[in-house]
Amino acid sequence: MNRNSAMLLSLFLLAGCSVVDPRRASLEFSALSHDMGESQAMALNSRLEWRCNDDAQNRHIFGQRACDGLLDTLNEVPATRIDYMFRDGHLSAMIVQYPSDQYKAMKAGVEAQLSQGSNRDPPRSSLTGLFGGPGANVVFWKAKGGLVMTSKEGSNRDGNLILAWMSNEEIARYSGK
Repeated sequence: MNRNSAMLLSLFLLAGCSVVDPRRASLEFSALSHDMGESQAMALNSRLEWRCNDDAQNRHIFGQRACDGLLDTLNEVPATRIDYMFRDGHLSAMIVQYPSDQYKAMKAGVEAQLSQGSNRDPPRSSLTGLFGGPGANVVFWKAKGGLVMTSKEGSNRDGNLILAWMSNEEIARYSGK
């Protein structure tokens, strides 16, 4: 093998080592929209392996269907899964689970996209049940198509660290407005 062939082989092997990790995802929260169906939502992170089924795990609170994707990171912050929920074929909610020690990094990532959050009078929605029910101590951000929310202290009452998005249409449906 001559020197040029060895160099090409080395470059090829190095390129193979830097294959993009299919479980590293990114998401612009303002890209989420009630107008999205399953295929459009899955296309936001098409490299993830998605499993879509009846949404019995959430007792259909967010709609009839859920698509679950396992991941290693979301927006460079360690995360374990992302779930999209659909009501009548439309994206109604999204939930991301993070390791419990990632609160500051997760919150900083959201604020980098949506600026400072608010903890005053979040709109009434089924999301508050994820964080302890009515009067839950939450922080939320307004995104283009909905509301992003997490617990103000980090973990929710079950000890999970989650970040959730709900469409404006789903919030209106829940609150009756």
